[in-house]
Amino acid sequence: MPRAKRIRNLLKAAKGTLEIQHISPSSEHSIGNYVEPTPESEPERVGPKKGRQSSHYWSVEAIDEHGLRQNVKVKVKDALNMPSGLRVIVNYDDKYQPIGEASALLARVCGLLAANHIMFPISFERWSAMPDTYKDNMRESSLKTNEDLAKRDVLFKIGKLWREYRCKLWNEFYDPLVSRNELIKNVPESLNMEQWAAFVDYHLKPSTMDLCKKNRDIRKRQSIPYTGGAMSLSRRRDNLKIETGRNVGRAEL
Repeated sequence: MPRAKRIRNLLKAAKGTLEIQHISPSSEHSIGNYVEPTPESEPERVGPKKGRQSSHYWSVEAIDEHGLRQNVKVKVKDALNMPSGLRVIVNYDDKYQPIGEASALLARVCGLLAANHIMFPISFERWSAMPDTYKDNMRESSLKTNEDLAKRDVLFKIGKLWREYRCKLWNEFYDPLVSRNELIKNVPESLNMEQWAAFVDYHLKPSTMDLCKKNRDIRKRQSIPYTGGAMSLSRRRDNLKIETGRNVGRAEL
């Protein structure tokens, strides 16, 4: 039997610290620090004016420890390894939803953290069962927040992405024709045996398999596919607000 395709761990260990700081009631937070601009020799695809400027980096505003602001170009893979003192500002709208290119950078960083097996083990059956110790360690070592609503938003994002990552991992490695022992032997790269064994046992439980079957049936009955693209509704609403000069309701989105 061919060995299942391995999923690469995008972030084996978070070495840097990415900070989120509340700036003002107009809702600004900050993440990360400075990253060297993209080399001139690297080809770029320039997007629309109100969209992403390049597909190779995120063009965002940063603030240093002295309060001086500057525009920087940040790549996701470098967001957690920036020098101390410079933070990328994430603007939030009146509904406390992140907007702008920095919000997309924050979402990608949350995805890296959610896929980190050391920071958030996949052996726990649900996100609510994840001990607060893991979440506190993440905030201390990789992503700092000093505002309760920002912390809540970030943890909600990471929890959602952690669940999605576990589903992707199981769909990639599960084979109904092989035994439990064979599934456990096929450990994904960079994941230890104990985590993987607990993960496999959880998914092979009859109650879990019944729940998965119900969820598949529900998805099959969905008649309206999502066609909104990768941009979040909060960013789309902000772009429409800039274009029209007025607040945009949910029906217009």
